[in-house]
Amino acid sequence: GDGYAASAGASTNLPSTGDSKVVFKGGLSGSLDRVWTVGLDATSELARESGNRVTFSAALRDTSLEGLGYLRFADGSLKGGSVGTGEITSQLGLTYRAPNFQVRGALSTLDTLGVNDGLLIQPQLGATAYLTDRFGLGVYGRALYQPSLQKTEWGLGLEATFRALDGLWATVGYNPTGFNGIGANTRQGLYFRLDLLLGEVTK
Repeated sequence: GDGYAASAGASTNLPSTGDSKVVFKGGLSGSLDRVWTVGLDATSELARESGNRVTFSAALRDTSLEGLGYLRFADGSLKGGSVGTGEITSQLGLTYRAPNFQVRGALSTLDTLGVNDGLLIQPQLGATAYLTDRFGLGVYGRALYQPSLQKTEWGLGLEATFRALDGLWATVGYNPTGFNGIGANTRQGLYFRLDLLLGEVTK
C-alpha cells in the first residue's frame, strides 16, 4: 500500500595516518500508488576534498510497462572522474512487455559543469521477439550525441536470449563496432548477460 520511509546516518573514518573523513547520509522514499514509487537521497562528505550528491528517482511498475528514472547532482569527491566542477546526470528507461515481444527505450544525459563541450546525450532503443516461450532474438541501437561539436557515435547489438529458469534469461550478443557511452563502455565482439525479471518470479 501507500507509505513513506525516511533514513539518516553518519559515519567517520579517523585513520592513524592520512586524512580523516565524515560522511552524512539521508533519504526519503515512498509509494504514491500501486504503480509509482519515488525517492530522494543525499550524501555529504567532509574531508580534505569534500563533496555532495543529491539524487531524485522514480519507478513505474505496471502489468506490461516498467520504467525507472533518476536525476542526480554531484560535486567534489562524489562526482565522477571528470575535471569539471560538478556533474548533472539523468536517465529515463521504459520497457513494454507483451507475450511475444518486448520493446525497451532509454535516454541518458551527462552535463559536466565548468567544462566546454561537457553535455552528452545518449538515446537507446531496442526490441526482442520471442519465437518460443523460451527463446528470442533481439536488436538494440544506441547513439552518443555531443551537441556543441555536432558529433554522434553509433552502437549496435544483436542478441539471442534463452530462458534458463522462470524469471532468469541468459543472453548472448554481438557488438559489431563497440560503443563508448555514458556509464559503460562496450567492446567490439561477443558479450554475455543474465537478466532477472522479478515479474516472472513473483507471478
